[in-house]
Amino acid sequence: MIAGATGIGGHLEITDNVTITGMTMVTKSITKPGIYSSGTGMFHNKEWKRLVARLRHLGELALKVKILETQAKSEALDE
Repeated sequence: MIAGATGIGGHLEITDNVTITGMTMVTKSITKPGIYSSGTGMFHNKEWKRLVARLRHLGELALKVKILETQAKSEALDE
């Protein structure tokens, strides 16, 4: 199922049992079933590119923060 105002780049494959919510921009093939979403409010293009680059590293950053929090708690207990 593909909702309205969805953009799909050319020459992509989308597997069965996929739902793409409204305003989603599909930029690569979808090989796993599921629900896919994107879409945000408007940004100046330069800011949008910067935000997307950061978003791609968000999971890695969250893991690093969790490790640092654990280390800080451990060090506090050692004092």
